[in-house]
Parts: sequence; C-alpha cells; structure tokens
Amino acid sequence: QNKEMQLLKLTWEKCIKKGKECLSQMKKQSNGGEKPQNKDLQMRNITLEQCIKKGKECLSQMKKLSNGGENQQNKDLQKRNITWE
Repeated sequence: QNKEMQLLKLTWEKCIKKGKECLSQMKKQSNGGEKPQNKDLQMRNITLEQCIKKGKECLSQMKKLSNGGENQQNKDLQKRNITWE
C-alpha cells in the first residue's frame, strides 16, 4: 500500500506542477507579457482541465487507500503514471 500511495503522490505532484505552469503562462498572456494565440490558450486550457481531472482521481484513490476501502494493483497505478508522463 505504501508503494501505491507514493505513486499517487508523485502523480499528484506532477499534476500540480503542470497546473502551475499553465496558470503562469496564461497570466503572462493575459497581462500582455506575451501575445495570446487562441490555439496555444486552448491547448493550455485542455492541459489544465486534464490536470484537474487527474488530481481529483488521485485524491479519490488516496482516500480509498487510506480508508482501506480499495486495494489497487501496482500495474494499474503504473499504467496511470506512464499515461500521465
């Protein structure tokens, strides 16, 4: 269970980092620091939405594991981690 929690924590940390990068870039563009481009903003928005979704999934999974409600297989978590990278 510790390995599973560590994998979820790593995924969560990556998600937070990507989200912060997206928000920072969008702030630069909205402040006039860079000329906004619709495609670029749409891609960042999609990335941020995916990040938020992954974050919610990770939190839900960590709650289940910490409550002992579900025992996730390492292979399944590794697949999620590979997909995220």
